[in-house]
Amino acid sequence: MPAPEAIAPKSQAEARSRIAPGVFSKDSRSDLPGTAAKLGDAFDRIQQVREAAAHRTLDSGRCDYVDLVEVSDTSKSDNIKVFVDCRNGQRFYLDETILAAGGIAIGATRP
Repeated sequence: MPAPEAIAPKSQAEARSRIAPGVFSKDSRSDLPGTAAKLGDAFDRIQQVREAAAHRTLDSGRCDYVDLVEVSDTSKSDNIKVFVDCRNGQRFYLDETILAAGGIAIGATRP
């Protein structure tokens, strides 16, 4: 595996080119009715969290390309959680608390 600094994006444009287009497609409440019911008004923050998590994961230098970012079933209205799957087989878990604190993604090998 390359060193983290070798795969971290050099610019925002490069970062965006290393994120699958679907990550930037906003889910509607009808796409995720159970999640929408559980999160209530917090549902509207999901897209912002997904995009921030994708960029933070690339910035870590441990992700080569973001294939997928999805909201976790363990999300709560006061702390949305997502997982990020990378092409190099890594999975990262982030939530609003980690993102707000400037923290880095917690990584694991994707199942």
